[in-house]
Amino acid sequence: MSYLAIELVGKRIELLKEWLPQIQRIAVLARPQHPGEHLERQASEAVVGKLGMEFSYFPYYSQSVLPARDLGELETTFRAIAQDRCDALVVFPDAAMYEVSGRIAQFALDAKLPSVSGWSPFARKGFLMTYGPNVRDLYWSLARYVDRILRGTAPAELPIEIPTKFYLAINFNTAKGLGLTVPPTLLARADEVIE
Repeated sequence: MSYLAIELVGKRIELLKEWLPQIQRIAVLARPQHPGEHLERQASEAVVGKLGMEFSYFPYYSQSVLPARDLGELETTFRAIAQDRCDALVVFPDAAMYEVSGRIAQFALDAKLPSVSGWSPFARKGFLMTYGPNVRDLYWSLARYVDRILRGTAPAELPIEIPTKFYLAINFNTAKGLGLTVPPTLLARADEVIE
């Protein structure tokens, strides 16, 4: 299964820029321990450069399986982001980042940073917007894979699946909190508007 993380991170940045063309400096918050993080970072840097913006990278080294226990490190990272005077925040989604997503969303709102990530539950936790695969559909696909394996299919014989549906979620309350109006073009494309 693929989340198309590398391919979609650029689209998230483009959506932010479409909504807020004045954005000049993007902060990327990610866990270096996450597999593929370096590829997402490279893809982000390429898109930011193409759009004529600047890029700042902020690693969050969670030392715990439960990153909520490492909030001191996260607060240090927040201070660094605020000092760097970024205009928006991109968070690479993974399970550990989801665990602290409510705290990240609150920081972004307090710092007046529009925030984006890849899974719709991040928007439900307070991010301004998310764009990515429909995670629920991916989990259903995983169940089909497990069923086929339990029925005797060798895992090596199963094809790699990529998502065919993408989900745009916009948090209207966060937009209001940031003093932003949702453009009608984005509103029309949204799969979910959280109020």
